[in-house]
Amino acid sequence: MRTRRGPKGGPPAGEVGAVRKEWGGRLRAALVYPNRYAAAMSNLGFLSVHGRINARSDALCERSVLPGPDGPGSAGTTLESGRRIAEFQTVAFSLSYENDLLNLPGLLEAGGVLPLREARDDAGGRHHHRSCGCPPN
Repeated sequence: MRTRRGPKGGPPAGEVGAVRKEWGGRLRAALVYPNRYAAAMSNLGFLSVHGRINARSDALCERSVLPGPDGPGSAGTTLESGRRIAEFQTVAFSLSYENDLLNLPGLLEAGGVLPLREARDDAGGRHHHRSCGCPPN
């Protein structure tokens, strides 16, 4: 089954429930799911965090997923605006499967966020607030 993509590799055309906000004066969070779009959109924790942040008037949250041949997204960019995750003040991750952890370094690097602490220290640049959540065992 092929998914009809929206503009700029964004969410599928006709996606229901997508939230798009203007950037002015808001805390900007990128929520990264290191797996394909279908897995991300069927994860209630991921959807809940996205919805809770976007429910705030002083914040916005955009989604980033692992791109696939039949799904939306470009590595390291968000579905809503196509911006690189390095442009966000907070980068949060939702991990459900241990194997998804292997996709994180590539997504971070593609989005302009250096994945290794040593590289970030050597670069001397801005550090993003990073947080990660996963289901309890």
